[in-house]
Amino acid sequence: MSKKEYDDDDGRIVADMSGVEKPSAFGDWLPRKPKDRDEKPPTEQVEPVDKEVRRAYVLSALLAGLAIGAVFAIGLGIAILIMWLVWW
Repeated sequence: MSKKEYDDDDGRIVADMSGVEKPSAFGDWLPRKPKDRDEKPPTEQVEPVDKEVRRAYVLSALLAGLAIGAVFAIGLGIAILIMWLVWW
């Protein structure tokens, strides 16, 4: 399959997408095969997160999810109450 030729293409690169890879459906569980490239992308050094900070993040996310669920449950309860009062 040949590459398409366009009349208005002047050969400029708008965004270099050569370093972008397709994300894996399994996250980081499966190792990826290294690709042979001349340049390696710069790697950031990430400091490990303390257990207390990680626990605080998880608890905050859990409480936020529970709060959103509670708002939906209360809204559904109010809607059912209104329908019950109107139709009774």
